[in-house]
Formats: sequence, structure tokens, C-alpha cells
Amino acid sequence: MSRHQTEEKNIIETLIACQKGDEDLRNHFIKQYLPFIIKTCSTHIGRYIETENNDELTIAMIAFDEAISKFDDDKGTFIIFAERVIKNRLIDFQRSQDKGIFVSYDDPNNT
Repeated sequence: MSRHQTEEKNIIETLIACQKGDEDLRNHFIKQYLPFIIKTCSTHIGRYIETENNDELTIAMIAFDEAISKFDDDKGTFIIFAERVIKNRLIDFQRSQDKGIFVSYDDPNNT
């Protein structure tokens, strides 16, 4: 068995334990993959990510947690799935933020 296959098997075993309710392992797994979460988030939004008080990073971490809960090893690798979930949640977040912008053309002070 190759190193990559062994690593993927370990990830799947960890995910199964997390899905069965091992919260300490889940929190450790999220902390272990925080650099991956930050990189994925930063790449998607196209800027450096501050780790303190950052809405996008919070959304990405919640998405990673969601990926842990929903992953099915019959459908591919976890990292690819987690990256897709993170990107989709960030897109949803950006769209919700864009809806809040309202420009009135009737306001003469509007630039």
C-alpha cells in the first residue's frame, strides 16, 4: 500500500469516528487541517486571510466541518470534497453580501 493510500485510509477512519460523534477528534482534525482551510479560503477570495475576526475564514471552517459530516468515501477523496464545499459556501456568502448593496440613482449625493 502506498503512502498516499495509507494517508487516505487514515483520513477515512478519522472521518468515520467524527461522524459517529467523537467531538474531540473532530476538533483536532479541524485544527490539523486549518492551514488547508486558510489556503483554500485565501485562494478563493484572492487575498491574504487574517485569522482573527474574519467572516470568510469562519464560513470556511464551518464548511469544512460540514464536509466532515457529509463525506461519503464511495464518492471520491475527502480533500477534494472539502475544498468544493468550502468554495461553494464562500460563493453563497459572497452572494448574500452582494445583495445588501443598494445604490439609488435618485440620490444626487450618490457618487
